[in-house]
Amino acid sequence: AGQRAVATMDRNAGLMKTVDGLAPEKSLLPRTIEFVRAASTGSAPETANGSSHDREDDPPAPAYYLYPRERLRKLFQAQSPRSVGRGLENLGNTCFFNSVLQTLTYTSPLQTYLLSKEHSATCKAESEGSFCALCQFERHALEALQGKKTAVRPTHLLR
Repeated sequence: AGQRAVATMDRNAGLMKTVDGLAPEKSLLPRTIEFVRAASTGSAPETANGSSHDREDDPPAPAYYLYPRERLRKLFQAQSPRSVGRGLENLGNTCFFNSVLQTLTYTSPLQTYLLSKEHSATCKAESEGSFCALCQFERHALEALQGKKTAVRPTHLLR
C-alpha cells in the first residue's frame, strides 16, 4: 500500500501500463471536435455578399415588430460603462431575486431603454389602475442608479 504506482504510456494500444496491469488511457482534456462545412446542394441562390442562402429555411416574416428595429439597434450601440449604483437591501429570502434584478439593471441595452423613460411615457396600465412590471422596473432602475449611498428596498417589485 505504501508503494508508488509507476505508469508508462503505450501510445499504440491506447493503454496505460501500471504496476497492477493495464488501464485505459484517460485524457485530461475533452476531446477535440472538428467542424466540417456542410456540402452545398446547389439549389441555394447566392446573395449580394456572395454567400448562399436557402429561402425555404427562412422563418416567415413577422406581421409586426414589438419595438422598431432601428431604435433597437441604437440601444445596442457601444456606450461608456456607468458607475456602480446603489445596492439592494435583502428583504428576507430575496437574495436570488436581488441578484437577477442587479443583472437586469446593469444590462447595457436594457438600462439605456429604462433610463430613457420611453415605456412609462406611453404605458396606460398604471393610469388604468393595473400593474405594469416594466413601469416598476423602470422606476427601480432610476432609483438604483441615483447618486445616493443608501441601499434600495425593492418592495414595489415584490408585490
